[in-house]
Amino acid sequence: MKRMLILMLGVSVVCANVASAATIYVSTNSPSDGPGTAWTNAFWTIQSAVNMATNGDTVLVSNGVYDAGGAVTPGFALTNRVCITNAITLESVAGPSNTVIVGAADPVSTNGPAAVRCVYMTNSAVLNGFTLTNGHTLASGGLAVEGGGGVYLGGVMSNCTVTGCSAEFGGGIFAGEGSRIAHCRIAGNQSMNDGGGVFGGGFSMVRCTVVGNLSKEDGGGVRTYYLGSGSAPSFSNCLFAENTCVGSGGGLIIDHVPCDIVNCTITRNAASGGGGIALQAVPPPNYRMENCIIFDQMSGGDVAWPDSTSPSNCCIGSTSGFASVSACITNNPRFIDPTNGNYRLSVTSLCINAGTNAPGMTGETDLAGNDRIYANIVDIGCYESSGMWLAITNPVEGQTVPHDFGNVQGGNNPNVVGALSWTNVSTGGAGTHPGAWNWGIPIPLQVGTNIVTVSGTNTEGQVTNVTVTFTRADIGTGTPIVTITNKPGSVAYDVTSFVARGTNNMQVFGTMWVSNAANGESYSFAVATNWTAPAVTLVEGANEVSVSATNLLAQTAIDTATVVRRAKQGGDSDVTYYTAPGGLHISPFVTWANAATQIQAAVDVTSDGDMVLVSNGVYNTGGRADVTVAPTSRVCIDRSVIVQSVNGAEVTYIVGAADPATLGPGSNAVRGAFITSNAVLAGFTVTNGYSDTSGFGQYGGGVFLDDAGSISNCVLTGNRAASWGGGVFCDQRSLATHCLIRGNRGGKGGGIAVYATGKARNCLIVDNTADDIGGGLYLDVEAVAESCTIRGNSAPRGADGAPEVGSCTLLNTIIYDPDSDSNWYGNVSASNCCSRAPSIAADPGCITNAPSFINPSAGNYRLGFGSPCVNAGTEQPWMTNAVDLDGAARIRHDTIDMGAYEYDATTYDSDADTVVDWNEYIADTNPTNPASYFHITAISNLPPVTLYFDSSSYRLYTMAGCSNLLDGVWTDVPGAGPRAGIGEKDSIADTNEPPYGPFYRIHVEIP
Repeated sequence: MKRMLILMLGVSVVCANVASAATIYVSTNSPSDGPGTAWTNAFWTIQSAVNMATNGDTVLVSNGVYDAGGAVTPGFALTNRVCITNAITLESVAGPSNTVIVGAADPVSTNGPAAVRCVYMTNSAVLNGFTLTNGHTLASGGLAVEGGGGVYLGGVMSNCTVTGCSAEFGGGIFAGEGSRIAHCRIAGNQSMNDGGGVFGGGFSMVRCTVVGNLSKEDGGGVRTYYLGSGSAPSFSNCLFAENTCVGSGGGLIIDHVPCDIVNCTITRNAASGGGGIALQAVPPPNYRMENCIIFDQMSGGDVAWPDSTSPSNCCIGSTSGFASVSACITNNPRFIDPTNGNYRLSVTSLCINAGTNAPGMTGETDLAGNDRIYANIVDIGCYESSGMWLAITNPVEGQTVPHDFGNVQGGNNPNVVGALSWTNVSTGGAGTHPGAWNWGIPIPLQVGTNIVTVSGTNTEGQVTNVTVTFTRADIGTGTPIVTITNKPGSVAYDVTSFVARGTNNMQVFGTMWVSNAANGESYSFAVATNWTAPAVTLVEGANEVSVSATNLLAQTAIDTATVVRRAKQGGDSDVTYYTAPGGLHISPFVTWANAATQIQAAVDVTSDGDMVLVSNGVYNTGGRADVTVAPTSRVCIDRSVIVQSVNGAEVTYIVGAADPATLGPGSNAVRGAFITSNAVLAGFTVTNGYSDTSGFGQYGGGVFLDDAGSISNCVLTGNRAASWGGGVFCDQRSLATHCLIRGNRGGKGGGIAVYATGKARNCLIVDNTADDIGGGLYLDVEAVAESCTIRGNSAPRGADGAPEVGSCTLLNTIIYDPDSDSNWYGNVSASNCCSRAPSIAADPGCITNAPSFINPSAGNYRLGFGSPCVNAGTEQPWMTNAVDLDGAARIRHDTIDMGAYEYDATTYDSDADTVVDWNEYIADTNPTNPASYFHITAISNLPPVTLYFDSSSYRLYTMAGCSNLLDGVWTDVPGAGPRAGIGEKDSIADTNEPPYGPFYRIHVEIP
């Protein structure tokens, strides 16, 4: 572990005059920037309001992305987007999904001098209701500037999400003595040392989810340490899952300090030792570990160093090695769907009612917000299971109902939540109905037998159902029903007609009719259970298209679809549409003033060849599903258009959503984007996207690319797929190019999975995780990866990459782990690649030398001086006038370099001594040694003025003089060069009368 300076951080009691407490307002859209006394004069940045607040005040923040402003950490050099040093409350109006604080990475090293942490807070301050993302720290200087990329916490943090942040210690959070973290989600963060999610001492966590974090040393989820005094850390009703570390304690490591761990679930984490939890060097009174599930880790076992602990009422894979064990079980806890992140207990779990009730549990809630004790005894783990019932009261079993009956009635208890679903096996019908304690569901029936099942779920995602079989009488005189199933809403100007499709029930007889009220068209057609109506002509604007039918008694059924045909715009080709959070959302969105507030709304009015421009913001609403690929995507682009941000990925976010039942992939999850039909998505951060768990929907948590769709200049982070491509699934001639793919998770290809002539190009793929194979990259069936840099990913097979079958191509790519020859799994047709993997290293043009990254531990994977990857690639047609991942010329010297970055001696500083490599080359100093640089070592002011320096026998040196630095005119001193150096200590003197000074310098040149 690297040496660190520990800053003692405490939560102090601050007295405030309650009567003087004020509310200060913040909004990005207020008419004026301050003074913050009302919404009409709210501050534009959070820091401006915090600067005005005194002890006891509240800073109230409206919806928006807050990526401007900030202040420096007191006494240090790290900037924070928000810096709080007094006892105030910082609170959002609408919660973390709508209020985002965005830090910034150092553009060279991720964690470095230009990094911006999201929040620094001390003195019992309170932070409530924000998403903190893209926060980073310095790489050295002590915990005050190395700890907590998301937040450096000295107070209370609640109802927050911390994701996509990094730090040297505590990628998401550094928590100081007495701090409290409540009801927070800490996901997809990473630390270069300890504590991928959280690092700290003497803090408490309650009802928190810690998932998918990564540590390069100990504590993938959480790392505690001993502050020397104060209280022990405590964890209750928390989930630690799918975290990874290189060292010990995949879920969490408790080091040198007593700890309370109660009603927590620790599962599917990975480490070299203590995959679930590591309990190290604990002083008396040791640990209280109670009502916890520690089971089924991905690697490293469940518990390391258990001898100082005596668990009670826990579910642990093995109870050997503990000091003592009380009422524990080793049975499988039977989670509902652990593969897809649902760690609630199934109804058959032996953990139900197997815990021990503790004082204070009455009235508490579990991680999902349900009563902590149900049925008198607490369950083991972070979720409480609840019983439920559902009943059909009418019709009763075997009943014959009237011919017009279509309403099944019943009830359920409060443990059934959300919508009910129903099926009629006899007709093949199915649907959903809003939940209610007493309900009636209209269900299409057939003549004769009907077998109807109604189903519901509880908060744990468990299903209960009830079935009734009854008979329906005759046909033809009941209530007719007609339903149009395709209602597009709006269509492009080029769409001149509409074909309605739909269904009707068996009461419909004779002739059906379709009409358009906008132009008077009307056509008849024959009745069919599943029908297609004749096409009707569409006029510009709104068209009211109706389909009607009757039963034998001439009773009429009708359904109407409003189809808006977009007005012609500029010849109706290459039209630009606009999206902005503050737009008026007036279709067709062709001005910034009338801009759509959801990206999907603007996409839906486009035609092939159009463009959608997107302003800064977090876009976490709207979306739809493609007809073939579920689930819903926040942005679904199914036509040949370009969707592009105005100011790039750092300020423009597309945010998906986990399935609320599984907290991960599932049928109600929201993917980031689906892109097909030659469409392009450019310049976004895509995060928190999740896939479905079946069919094509299980691919691509962040982005699903298909049919020549492409994504460019994007950041994919914190996404998850149940199967292929946690960040990106790239299929059928599609392309992912110039993207940063970091901190995602999937079954195959945690970062990106490429399939069927898809391509990954010029991408940096780091810190991703696969459950099966190919942590960074997965290739299959004619897939291509070229000019990529892949490093620091993890998987059971092929930590950085793997192909499934042959016919895949790897070109100009760096896949290099200095500690492993097994970071690549399987064979691939490779050329001009840098890798230690035997299956790649022997291929044409490939090398096994270390690529000499500038600073990989700090996330800087650019090539340093002397890298063997420079000028070692092979050129391709696309490279002409192309750029690398930094936006610099793709071919800069003799030929292309390997990897995502082209080496640039004029800007890169390999040894970080403030002298760029090109200048060091001119001076013949060593660009990889910060102690080697050209400088004047001594000066003699006695006549003649003499300058001393270290010289090279391969360079020429000249003394120059200047009489007035304000004029800046330098003149070469006669007789003082240019001359060759002597290869050691050297000097040049001004022997002229009068001298050319009083200011002098030496310049060096190549002969």
